[in-house]
Amino acid sequence: MLTEIPGARPVPEMPLGRIQVPTLVVHHKQDECQYCKYGDLPKLMDKLTAVPRKELLTFEGGKSQGDPCEAMAHHGFNGIEREVVEKIAEWINRK
Repeated sequence: MLTEIPGARPVPEMPLGRIQVPTLVVHHKQDECQYCKYGDLPKLMDKLTAVPRKELLTFEGGKSQGDPCEAMAHHGFNGIEREVVEKIAEWINRK
């Protein structure tokens, strides 16, 4: 878990401008993880300045159980895994 890693920081605070490969950001609208909030996504996407291709995919639905930063919550796309994987695969295969 991110909170247990010494020196870890939220994703939007990382040096995302250094990324130079196609980048897909996938997020659940109801994800309650405090380290990468849905409301922070515009700032995150704006920091991806060196990527040749970027896209944001957002999802809703599924079910959330337990720790909001773990797999059984919306953070892990619990209950909508198939849909999420299909959309990621489509993005990868698109040129």
